[in-house]
Amino acid sequence: MEYHWLKTFCVAADTLNFRKASEKLMVSQPSVTVHIKLLEEYLGTEFIIIKVFSKSNIEYIPSDSSVILSIIILCLNLFRLSTSKQ
Repeated sequence: MEYHWLKTFCVAADTLNFRKASEKLMVSQPSVTVHIKLLEEYLGTEFIIIKVFSKSNIEYIPSDSSVILSIIILCLNLFRLSTSKQ
């Protein structure tokens, strides 16, 4: 598992928008998609992405809720580490 996959997931989950996530991360939108796909493959689960009202808004619904809980915990730990360095 790569740090940037998790970071991408956290930012995409926070913004609920791949385009906005790519802007925040200063990467291309296809890179965001690739990072999410690689994370799914690594974890052996697929995140079901639901389009909500607008084609650019997303909502993550995991196929395995324990996996998403683990990712959320990792994201919180990453956030805590990044803010403690500032």
